[in-house]
Amino acid sequence: MQQPEGLDPTCVPALLAQVRDCILAQAQCDVPPSADAQRIAKRLSEYGAAYFEFIITPKLEPAIRFVIIDLHITQGTHGENGCRWSERI
Repeated sequence: MQQPEGLDPTCVPALLAQVRDCILAQAQCDVPPSADAQRIAKRLSEYGAAYFEFIITPKLEPAIRFVIIDLHITQGTHGENGCRWSERI
């Protein structure tokens, strides 16, 4: 990723952490009452920071690890509709 001119590269992790915090805070605002939306909001509240770890940590490659952890936590999907919904989300 190319750095914008005049931006100190050492500030980037802190700026990305602020963006992460804003996104996670927004995920808790006006959550629809549906069970699916409530589950996602709860999951982001509990584990949301981990989803962003590869973005804000220099030289840490994105991995499928958190997807696998999420599948273990949620027991995955149990049908075609669940699979399609998970793909969209």
